[in-house]
Amino acid sequence: MPSSLSFLALVLILLVELLHGSNLPAATENPPGAYDLAVSFSPSTRSLTATARITLPPATGLALELGDLAISGMLLRRADGSEVVPVAGPRGRLQLVEEKELRELYISYRRQVDGTGDDLINPDGIVLLGLWHPLPDREMRFSLRAKLPPGFIAVTESDRFPLATEGDATIAVFSQPRRNLHFVAAPYAAASREVRPGLQVHTLFFPEERELAPSYLESAAGYLQRYERQIGPFPYNHYVIVANRLPTGLGLPTFTLMGRQVLRLPFIRQTSLGHEILHSWFGNSVEVAATGGNWCEGLTTYLADHAYRADRGEAAADRKERIVTYLNHVNDNNVIPLAAFASADHRQPQAEAVRAVGYNRGALLFAELEARLGPEVFTRAIRHFYARHRGTTAGWNDLRQAFSATAGQDLAAFFTERLERTDIPDLAVEEIDIRQTASGPHLSFRLRQKTERPYSLQVPVVVTTAGGTSRFSVTAAGGDTSVSLTTDGWPLQFSIDPEYTFLRRLHPAEGPPVWSQFLGAEKKLAILQSEAVRAVYQPLLAALADDSWIVKPADEVKVGELQDGAVLFLGLDHPLSRSLFARPDLAAAGFSLDVRRNPLNSGQPAVLITSADREETAATAPKLRHYGRYSRLHFTGGRNDLQQIAAADAGMTFVLDRLPAGAATAELQPFADIIARLAANRVVFVGETHTSMADHHLQLRIIEALHRLQPDLAIGLEMFPTSSQPALDAYSSGDKSMDERSFLKASRYFQVWNQDYRLYRDIITFARSRGIPLVGLNLDKEVTSTVFKTGSTAALPEAAGNSLPVDRDLSLPGYAERLAVIHDMHQTAGHGDGSLSGFIQAQALWDEAMAEHIAEYLTRHPGRRMVVLAGTQHTRKDTGIPPRLARRLQLDQATVAALPANTADLATTVDFVFATEPVVLPDQAMIGVVLQSQTLDGRPALKVGGFTATSKADEAGLRKDDIVRAIDGLAIAEMDDVRIALLDTGIGGRIAVDVERPGPGGTMERLQLTIELVAPAGHPR
Repeated sequence: MPSSLSFLALVLILLVELLHGSNLPAATENPPGAYDLAVSFSPSTRSLTATARITLPPATGLALELGDLAISGMLLRRADGSEVVPVAGPRGRLQLVEEKELRELYISYRRQVDGTGDDLINPDGIVLLGLWHPLPDREMRFSLRAKLPPGFIAVTESDRFPLATEGDATIAVFSQPRRNLHFVAAPYAAASREVRPGLQVHTLFFPEERELAPSYLESAAGYLQRYERQIGPFPYNHYVIVANRLPTGLGLPTFTLMGRQVLRLPFIRQTSLGHEILHSWFGNSVEVAATGGNWCEGLTTYLADHAYRADRGEAAADRKERIVTYLNHVNDNNVIPLAAFASADHRQPQAEAVRAVGYNRGALLFAELEARLGPEVFTRAIRHFYARHRGTTAGWNDLRQAFSATAGQDLAAFFTERLERTDIPDLAVEEIDIRQTASGPHLSFRLRQKTERPYSLQVPVVVTTAGGTSRFSVTAAGGDTSVSLTTDGWPLQFSIDPEYTFLRRLHPAEGPPVWSQFLGAEKKLAILQSEAVRAVYQPLLAALADDSWIVKPADEVKVGELQDGAVLFLGLDHPLSRSLFARPDLAAAGFSLDVRRNPLNSGQPAVLITSADREETAATAPKLRHYGRYSRLHFTGGRNDLQQIAAADAGMTFVLDRLPAGAATAELQPFADIIARLAANRVVFVGETHTSMADHHLQLRIIEALHRLQPDLAIGLEMFPTSSQPALDAYSSGDKSMDERSFLKASRYFQVWNQDYRLYRDIITFARSRGIPLVGLNLDKEVTSTVFKTGSTAALPEAAGNSLPVDRDLSLPGYAERLAVIHDMHQTAGHGDGSLSGFIQAQALWDEAMAEHIAEYLTRHPGRRMVVLAGTQHTRKDTGIPPRLARRLQLDQATVAALPANTADLATTVDFVFATEPVVLPDQAMIGVVLQSQTLDGRPALKVGGFTATSKADEAGLRKDDIVRAIDGLAIAEMDDVRIALLDTGIGGRIAVDVERPGPGGTMERLQLTIELVAPAGHPR
C-alpha cells in the first residue's frame, strides 16, 4: 500500500473509532439506509468540521453531491471487513454502484462559510440550509451529533424537541426519510406551550424579540388546531418557530425558519406563519413526487393565504388579485403549464412568472374545484388525500384520484385542462336581449369562449334588478353557449363571474392598475425627471431594472414613446409627466408610488414615483417586489404605511338599464333660494347642450339673478378663444364704435364656434347692456385640431406650444374611458381621423386651458366672480374644468345644469339642477344656395355654385356663377357676412340680393334680386 494511502487509512480509522464512540444510534440494516453526522463548529473561523457515516443496505447504490466541501478523507467498508478509498468524479460527485452486501461509507470534511448565500457561521449564530453535508440522491434516515458553542440552542429536523444533550453534544434523530438536513443554532431565548397532549409548539427567538413569543405561540397553536380539524393529525409531536438572522421564510419538517427582520410585521404572524405550518402536512409529511409537477404550493396557498382572506370576507378580492398577478407576470413568451411547475425558487429564470403559475394558478385550480364540488366534498377529499399519502410522496394524479373518489365523479378532464394547457379561459358576451314575458322578465345572451379550444366551465352569472340580485350558474363546455335566464324583476345589469371563481382573462374594466402590471410588462420605459435626480433613484434601478427596462431622462422622451408600453416616472417635476398627470397629490416626505392607467394607452400602466432622497429609495427598493398587488404605496424609512388598490368592476359587468333619480316635490327649492346659495361661490359653472335654447335661457336667468346680488361679475365663455378677447372687451364695455355686426366679424364668431349665434345673442346683449366683462376661455381651433391629428403638441408652432398649460391631468377617474366612447362614436360616424391618444390630449388641453384662463383672470381681478358657460361635459365637477380649476386656485365653486334625461350620474357631475321649460329657437332661414369662396381682383368674393332642393333663389333669377355682392345693403365678401345678414330674417321672408353677372364683352352686369328665404333642408342640385 502506498505511504499516502496508509496515512489516509490511519486517519479514517481514527475518525471511525471517534464516530463509533459517540453513542450515535445504530444504523438500520433495512432500506432506505442511515445517514449519521457528527459535526463541530468554529464560529471564530466561520467553519465546520464533520464526519458522515452512511450505511447502505444490500443491493443499494448511491450518488453523493460533494459541492465545495473540503474532503479530508473517505473510506468505504464492506460487510466482510474489506476497505477501499472511493474517489469523487468530476464536479464533486461520488458515485457508488449497487452491491449485494451492506456497506458503510465514511467521509470526513470541512466547510468554510464565507457569509454569502443562505448559510452562516459566526459568533452570533449558525444557519446551514445549503450543501453543508454530502447530499445523497435518495432519501435516508438521519441522525446528528453536534458540538455547539456555549449558550447555543440548536434545531433541526428531529423526532423530539428540545433536542437531547449528552455532555457538550446535542443529539437529533429523525425517523422520516429525507435527502438532507437543515441546521440552525444561536443563543436563543426559548418558549413553549402545549397545543394538546402530545403536541407542543416552541419559539426560538433572539433576546431582542423574546416579547413576541407569546403571540406567536398563540397563533401557531390556533393554526395547528385549525388544520388538524380540517385535514387530520399533525404529522409530528412538536413544531418550532425559529428566528433567523438572515432573511428567510421556510417551512421545514418540524420547524419554520423566519427572518428576524420581519417578525414584527403583522402579516407574518397573520398569514405567513400559517402558510409555513400548513407545509408540515403538505410538502413535508406528504412530499411532492419527483415527477408530475409541484401541487403543494398551490394547495397550501389556497388553504392558508386565501383561506385567511376568506375569513375576513375577502375571498373574491383575493382570487381577483391572484388573477391580476398571474396576468401581469405571465405572457406567451414565459408561460408554462401548471403541471410543469416544480420549484418556488426566487432565483430561477423568470421566477415571477413561474411562481405566478405555481402559487396563483395552482390556488385558483383549487378554488374552482371547491366552487364546483362544494365545501363539504372538497374538505373530505383533502382529508382522504392526506390520510392516504401521509409520510410518502404524491403527485397531481393522486389528488385527482382523491377528489374523483370522494365526489363520485370522474374529474380527469377537469384536471387535464387546467394542468396541461397554457392558455386560460377568455370570455365574451354578445347578442344581449331583454324581453318582458308572461313568466317574467327574460334575459338572454350568447356566452362565447375566445380560446381556440373551449374549456369546460361552470360560469356564475349575477343579475341585478330593482328588487335585488339573482344568481345563476351556466354550464359552458362549447365555444358558444346560449344563455336564457328568467328573473323576478326587470334586469338593470348582469355580471359574469363577479366573485372570480376560476382563472380567466379579465375584461378591461375589471383590471385595476397595479404595480405588478409594470413589473411584469415586456417593455418598460423608466423616465428620469432629469439626470440630476438619477442618484436619488439609482437604488431602485439597481434593485429592479433588467434588460426589459429602458431608462431615459425626460428631455429625451417623445410623447409617442409613452404609448408603446409600461411607463414609470422617477420624479414628477417635468413638463412630460405634468402634461399627463399635472402635479399629483403625493407626499413630499418618504417614498411614494402611484400606479394609474396610462391615459395614452389604457391597457398599460403609468407609475408615478417620488422619493425624498436616496436613503428613502434605498430603504424601500428591496421591498417593492412584495407589493405588486397594490396601486398606491407609501413608505417612510422603508416601512410601509399606505397600501391601496384602485377601484375596478367586479366581474364582466353589462349595464342594461338605470333607475332614474328623483326628488320629493316638497323638497324642491325656489329659484331665488338656489341663487342665494350659488352667490356664495366665486365661480358658478352653468353647463349647456350647445343647441338647447332652454339651456341658454336658464344661463341668462342665472346670470341676471347673480348680477343683481353680485354686480362685480364676469362671464367666461367656452365659445370664444383668448384670441377673440379684444373684440369681447370692446363689445362688452359698450364701445359705441362696435355694433353687433362688427363684433361678430372682429371676434370671428362664425369661424371659432359652429353654432347659431342666436343661441347666445341674448346673453351677450345683456352683458353689453350691464357692462359685464365677457372672457374668452378657449384655445384656437388650430391648436386642438393639430394635437388631435398628430397625437402630440410637438407639431405646434413654438409660440403656441409655449402658451399651453404645463400641468394637464389626463388621469382623472373615468376621464379617458368616457372620451374613448366619444372618440369611437366620432370615428364610426366618420368625423375626424385622429388617434384616441390625440383626442384625449386635445380634450384635456381644452379643459386645462379653460381652467387656467379662469384662474389667471380671477387672480388679476381678486374681487370679481365669474359665471362660466360651457358644454356639460366641460362643466362636470368630477372630470371637467372644476377639478382643474381647484388645482390652480383655492375658491368656492358650484356646477349647475338643466335637468337631463339621464339622472343616474347627477350627484357626481353637478351640484344643482333646474327643470326648464322647452324653448324652441326658430330654424335659421336660408337662401338655399351653395356659395363658393373666390378671389376676384385681389378681393374675397362668393360665387353661386348650386341650389338646394327647396331653394327659391333660382326662381327669383339667381344663376349659377353669379357673384353675391350685398344682402339687404350689407356688403358680402365671405360666409361670415352672409350669416350676419341673415341673422334676423325668417323663413318665408324676402331679402334684396345684389349680384354681379358676367355680361357681353367681358363686362359685369349689376343686378338686384328679391329672394324668398327657405328652411335649411335639401341637398344641392
